[in-house]
Amino acid sequence: MTRDVFNVEQVEVVKGPAGSDIGRGSQSGYINLISKLPQAGDINNASVAVGTDEYKRITADLNKQVGDNLAFRLNVMGQDADVAGRDYVHNRSFGVAPSLAWGLNSPTRFYLFSQHVRQDNVPDGGIPTVGMPGFYNAVDEVRGAPKVDRENFYGNHRDYEKVDADMVTAKVEHDFGGGTVLRNVTRYGRTKMDRRLTGINAITAVNPADPSSWVVAQTRQGIDRINEIAANQTSLNMEFNTGAITHTLVTGLEFMYERQRDDNFCTTKGGTRNNCLVAQTLVAPTINLYAPNPAVELSELQKTGAYTDGNTTTAALYAFDTLKLSERWMLSGGVRFERYRTSTESATVTAAGALVQNDNLRVSDNLFSWKLGAVYKPATNGSIYAAYAKSLTPPGSASFALSSSASSANGTDMKAQETVNMEVGTKWELLDKRLNVSSAIYRTENENQVSLVDAVTNTYAQQGKTRVDGIELSAVGQLTNFWQVSAGVARMWTKQLSQYG
Repeated sequence: MTRDVFNVEQVEVVKGPAGSDIGRGSQSGYINLISKLPQAGDINNASVAVGTDEYKRITADLNKQVGDNLAFRLNVMGQDADVAGRDYVHNRSFGVAPSLAWGLNSPTRFYLFSQHVRQDNVPDGGIPTVGMPGFYNAVDEVRGAPKVDRENFYGNHRDYEKVDADMVTAKVEHDFGGGTVLRNVTRYGRTKMDRRLTGINAITAVNPADPSSWVVAQTRQGIDRINEIAANQTSLNMEFNTGAITHTLVTGLEFMYERQRDDNFCTTKGGTRNNCLVAQTLVAPTINLYAPNPAVELSELQKTGAYTDGNTTTAALYAFDTLKLSERWMLSGGVRFERYRTSTESATVTAAGALVQNDNLRVSDNLFSWKLGAVYKPATNGSIYAAYAKSLTPPGSASFALSSSASSANGTDMKAQETVNMEVGTKWELLDKRLNVSSAIYRTENENQVSLVDAVTNTYAQQGKTRVDGIELSAVGQLTNFWQVSAGVARMWTKQLSQYG
């Protein structure tokens, strides 16, 4: 986990297709984290927490107003802890988030804020599933063997995970009066992850009659990844009337650059890149199934020189309007048009050990996403709503890594996946607004969905159409000063509507 909430003021969870909200690839919703910003007045808060498994955490939130219009805020965090029920696994992180606000009590406000997080962890590759429901092994003795101790660590003492995450944001907003606000946000973020992880694979019963001789194969994983994002968004919020109808209109223009680079690794005998690029015979490492020893020395992971470096640039226009027809009825709608281009460059290593630079791959298109909704309020504390939305997910949306293979999940010939969501629900505030309850039924249909159709050849294809029907119930509230409630239940039914397209 590379995120922390020490600098988060509010969390917004949006479910369902949200392409008109945030663009391509948002077929199942999004989470919006709102950062803490300087404000009028002074804040001096600090917390210290200790717990089991060597848990230690300290945070501080300091806000200082200088004069009428200027304020500074600083949030810091430090945490050091083991993981409950796991040996060796460890998480250590530090974060600092300074921010400045100018013009707090004026029509024009400027905010400059950043967040910097450093993590130094021992990652967890998991435990064998022997003895658990559904486990299968060709050897009868192993198939009926007991579970391993859940505290067992099947990694290596040299495993590590280091994360550097930095983000800088500048925001300017101006009130024109009458509910009209112009806002511009510019942001740059960069996250680097360097990880060496030892996982597990198949179990071998060296002597089926002696469980102490059984071993589990280990797998080595190396990740050296850089993610970058640069974005600029200008939005105009307006409130106005057309006759008896009140409008709340939001329009905007957005430019974005996103990038991910991954360097490839291989396991070597000699610990050098040259040994990495030539054919060699390596015996897969193993570790005792019931008494693993993480101090065993394993072969080195070295970079091969192969890599994948992809990026996507996006330009988008959007508009949302909420129409208040009366005290009981509201309509809303949103549209988003975006032009995107995804580019991928890469290098691979041949069987003979040669490093080959591949041709650059590119794909671009225009996307149009939209949503419609209606709300009826039978009472001041309750509402009934209906919504319909459409989103699009083109190839390469997740990692910007396109492929020239016609059977790849990110092949340049793949069509954009189309997601349509229909939902009807109701929300109520009860017990003097201390309890919120809601329920919803929905249907989500995916067309051109990418699925793995042959695990042996690692071949993907686009399905014609799939459908998910669901129902969800939830309750959240502060019943008394001492009692809170947070409950939810959901059920989904899936169906394949047509074969591969």
